[in-house]
Amino acid sequence: MEDKLSQLPDDILVSILSKLTLKEAVLTSFLSSRWRYIWTRVTRLNFNLVTEFCRKETLRHINWANHVLGLHKSSPLEEFTVSSLFHSSFQYEVDKLLKFALSTKIQSLKIELIPLEWPDFTHIQPCLDLKRFREYLSSSPIFGFKNLKVLTLGGIDVDNQVVNIFLSSCPLLEQLSIRKSQVLKHLEIGPSLKLRHLEIYECNIDSLEICNANIASFCFYGMEKTNLLLENVTSVVNLQIEIFRPSLPRLVELTTMKFTQLVKLSLEVDTCQYKITWSNTQIYIPSAPIIPYGPIRKLTWQNPYPHLKVVRYEGYLGGSADNEFITYLVEKSLALEKFIVTPCDHSSYSNKSSKVERRSRNRAWRQLQGKVPKGVELVIL
Repeated sequence: MEDKLSQLPDDILVSILSKLTLKEAVLTSFLSSRWRYIWTRVTRLNFNLVTEFCRKETLRHINWANHVLGLHKSSPLEEFTVSSLFHSSFQYEVDKLLKFALSTKIQSLKIELIPLEWPDFTHIQPCLDLKRFREYLSSSPIFGFKNLKVLTLGGIDVDNQVVNIFLSSCPLLEQLSIRKSQVLKHLEIGPSLKLRHLEIYECNIDSLEICNANIASFCFYGMEKTNLLLENVTSVVNLQIEIFRPSLPRLVELTTMKFTQLVKLSLEVDTCQYKITWSNTQIYIPSAPIIPYGPIRKLTWQNPYPHLKVVRYEGYLGGSADNEFITYLVEKSLALEKFIVTPCDHSSYSNKSSKVERRSRNRAWRQLQGKVPKGVELVIL
């Protein structure tokens, strides 16, 4: 049978292989002599080197990645992604990966290093310190990253100066994610940047200022000590804020006073995963049991949500904080049609009997039926 696929021009074959995983693309070299080197020109290099937490196996995967890079011939690249476990004993091999990444013309660069040995789970230690990363930048044409649109640096210590180098040297940068940096103390995002998506994840940052920026998506996961200075952030439609310690009033006040055009909202407090997720016309609130029993003091919710039709509240305990929060949701959801509540009993983390569940539902119905106005359907699951 005639092989019509192999008769296609090289550029088309490269485009096809670029949509495969890297290992799948490499395997096509065994098809015939026609295919032997086509894969070396793929425009997307994605190395997911995270396997079992084994030093020998991890090093084998990193060496394979470096071997692939030695054969690769395409430049510029659309995407280069490295997600790898890290140990100081194979610093040299990781160095080669990162130097390639920082010396290549590229549109999307994502580097995520995860410590192979993590002795202290209460303190996140970056895999690559600031001094070493600065050495990479000084020996690489980072200032030529004119086409860079997406940048993720995870497990790498970057400070304000390094971040500003990227921001000033990459005029097309639209998405920036800094993860697990312990030396990033202050970051300022202003109106002159094209940045549309910003993520600051588990960084020991003191001050984060966003002023008149045209950001559509903002994700912050960090400590309460961080001073969030937000001015004119109405362009944000996707907001996710997570902190380690309970601070519900501060979060609610922040999100309702500063962000008025949200399409998706997620709030998380502590590791118990208190979350609110709002997508289109529906709000979803799982893991509510960590809401304190006491009232939420001085909670202000000034901006109504005119398009919210369905609210789902999961983990209702019946405490005063539960009821106060639900009252706010009902009052400020101007187009509300249905309010769904899933009660939670203290025994929720063990097997509950049908009797306990029925009692929780009855209690929730008694407490809430007077809080939901006529015309709004109250559903107790």
